[in-house]
Amino acid sequence: MSSLWNHAKDLVKFFTHLFLILRLSDQGGPAMAVLDVKMREARETMINFETNKYVTELRLRNCVKLFDACWKWFHNPVHRVGYLMNPYYTFETKRAEDTEENLEALMLILSKFLPNFSDQAKALSQ
Repeated sequence: MSSLWNHAKDLVKFFTHLFLILRLSDQGGPAMAVLDVKMREARETMINFETNKYVTELRLRNCVKLFDACWKWFHNPVHRVGYLMNPYYTFETKRAEDTEENLEALMLILSKFLPNFSDQAKALSQ
């Protein structure tokens, strides 16, 4: 009986991130940066989740596949710039690829809104 509750506890950990994402996306406030972070955490949890008799490899793979489809839709430069503009996350970069991805997103958005290179440089210096 205790193994059932251990599996239940694992499932709660698994779905907690998804629940938080749904709650954040339902709110009316600016949650772009927080959603970006929570989506990354949820994906990490899914990838590192240990399979058991209740959550098989196939079910887990299907969950990750569905999540990746949603992530692909959500993951665009506007959201990364929203992440960058949030002071809570601005100075707390955890990985080098995040920094590169942030810079690419920022440059793409700047090039769309400010076609003149000198204006882009001025915006970056601020």
